Amino acid sequence: MILQLMAYTMVVSLLVGLAALMLERAVTAPAWPRRWLWAIGMTLSLGGSAGMMLSSHPESRKPAEQAITASAAPQGQVPQFATIEPPASQMNFLGPQVASLPGSLEIPLKWGWVSGSFCLLGVYALGALRLWRAKRGWRILTVNGLSMLVAAGMGPAVVGFRRPIIVLPQWLLEGPAASREIALAHEQEHIAARDPALLLAALLLLVLTPWNLPLWWQLRRLKLAIEVDCDRRVLHRGVDRKQYAYTLLQINQQMTRMPMAAIAIVGRVSQVERRIAAMVAKRPANMRLWIAAWVAAAIPILVVAAEITPPTSAPAAAVLAPHAVLGIGVADFDINGAARAIAAHHTGAIVTQVQPGGAADRAGIKRGDVIRSFGNTAISGMTDLITAVAHTAPDAGVSITYLRGPAMQTPTAVTVHFSPSPPVSPEFKVIDASDWDTLRDASLPIQNPQLRAELIRISGLDQLQAALHGRAGTPGSPDTAVITPSPLPAGLSAVNVPRLKAIIAQYGWPSVSMVGVRGANAAAMIVFTSKNPAFMAEALARMEPLIRRDDVSANDYALLYDMVHTPQRFGTEIRCENGTLTPSKPIEDPAHLDERRKALGLMERPKFCRMDSRS
Repeated sequence: MILQLMAYTMVVSLLVGLAALMLERAVTAPAWPRRWLWAIGMTLSLGGSAGMMLSSHPESRKPAEQAITASAAPQGQVPQFATIEPPASQMNFLGPQVASLPGSLEIPLKWGWVSGSFCLLGVYALGALRLWRAKRGWRILTVNGLSMLVAAGMGPAVVGFRRPIIVLPQWLLEGPAASREIALAHEQEHIAARDPALLLAALLLLVLTPWNLPLWWQLRRLKLAIEVDCDRRVLHRGVDRKQYAYTLLQINQQMTRMPMAAIAIVGRVSQVERRIAAMVAKRPANMRLWIAAWVAAAIPILVVAAEITPPTSAPAAAVLAPHAVLGIGVADFDINGAARAIAAHHTGAIVTQVQPGGAADRAGIKRGDVIRSFGNTAISGMTDLITAVAHTAPDAGVSITYLRGPAMQTPTAVTVHFSPSPPVSPEFKVIDASDWDTLRDASLPIQNPQLRAELIRISGLDQLQAALHGRAGTPGSPDTAVITPSPLPAGLSAVNVPRLKAIIAQYGWPSVSMVGVRGANAAAMIVFTSKNPAFMAEALARMEPLIRRDDVSANDYALLYDMVHTPQRFGTEIRCENGTLTPSKPIEDPAHLDERRKALGLMERPKFCRMDSRS
């Protein structure tokens, strides 16, 4: 990702710089200010490219179709439940997925970027220190009512950003009065136009991308434009053009090197020559045609810069290099996922499907196995496994350890031999989350399997999930939820609440450790439909310590919390209105809703929604 980001930013900076060069030619004829073109160009080079990348950031296109249970009814009514299809990352076989750059280069480039920024800040700091030490030996002098500094050999220039001050060399004070007056007029114009502040902003932009060579070129053009604009303003005072050019050449012969942050009357010899050429340039015969032609040349370049596709870290990014294909579908073994603030109680990636004839199939890996390590990489969840496979050569042999069933305490180790030409993956059929929960339960050491079976039976969980799965339509676009509502089964009624209360009194809240994932979900469903505020509040209080131990479903906890409290905290009380997911009741601190959901392990909220046409 880092290399693509750097390349994208440099290409955009180069194109924006070329467009600014075209526009600069357009404003030379009417003698309009040109420094702002380069200031805007540098800002667009970074700000524009950053904005384009943010607008296409993979987080805004993450697959939002996960299997969830979400309340979709107005407050006070018996909620209906909705399914949203599984995410692509859990549906796909571990086939051609790669990171944007091999891990061996991503980290050095990232640290090189940070080091370059700090080094450039160090250069600025050393320049400021050098200037501060030099100023201690300069004396203050008032000339024509203007306070300034007099140095032995440095200047004429303007130093400082917050309180800029003019520095004149001793030799200029002792020289012709006309040259001194021209130098003073030039530096006064710099201060009046706030050129030091403009230069400071440009130097700080470079700190963000010190490797951006086109941006360094734009800085040089900005410095030249600042001087050309200043020359124009001084000549507008009535200074003789020939005398002014002569003074520039004279000072250029005497002047010593200035710090980076100083704005001096002259710079490189080539810069002085360009400034003099700008002063004596003739205007074109048809000025309007001149301006229109250069503007017309700049517009296509800006359009091309805007049309360049920004890089993303999405899994579907372009493949840079061939890699291993494991040939399985995976999900997080932990019910609430491995990437969140709460530490995962169960680690590993559970195999949801095995490709016949693939590398995993040949090694004996089966559906329901929980992969704990891949080579030297510990696997805490499916993301770790996907990343590890993406960084593996297509013909490598890698040791994998896995657990099979709740009785297995020591992981089994097998060596998977990858093939450069894996079999073609068959079309993947979406399997709903209830199937994954069944797989999880089969690998968990459930303390009370009989109680699990009873809860599933009396809650009607099987009938509900069968109805939802049978009615589920095709998934929507990556940022669109497909809502498939379904009424609760007729057998699920308030008569089951007393039995659940008795279970809670005897065993405590049915946790994942006690009754498995599906048993815990069944208990939560009975609470959801009880319509008893006191019982719902009691159940929520019993779930509080369990969610911190990762022993209940984050979805169940969030749904119950939002049912009990107003305003809601996790945004689960929703409805689909005009293609947009809309909260059914107020949300607590909406600006930080996504942070709270992520910390709990909930799915990212889709931006849009649509109801299943068969609903």
